[in-house]
Amino acid sequence: MRTRHRAEQRPDGPALRALRRPPRWDRGHGGALLRRVHELLAVDGHAGAMLWLAAGNERSIGFYAHHGWVLDGATQREEVAGATFDEVRMVRPLVAQGSAD
Repeated sequence: MRTRHRAEQRPDGPALRALRRPPRWDRGHGGALLRRVHELLAVDGHAGAMLWLAAGNERSIGFYAHHGWVLDGATQREEVAGATFDEVRMVRPLVAQGSAD
């Protein structure tokens, strides 16, 4: 597995990026991990979270949308190892466990 991580500290919580190779998709691990991250961020008092994805990566955008994330219209250009990528931002409100959604 090759994974690239970038942690960012924002006022409403950290964001983490992890990229997985296709043979590891569709096993339910990513969704379970993401649900746990949502829970932990909410318990830590974060009202929301954000993340950046490669623009046009419909599979990833769909995955996060399925878990309550929405595109907020923000874009940026990221440079990694000399290559430049356009990115879009997704955000998600968080609710502490035991609270109403």
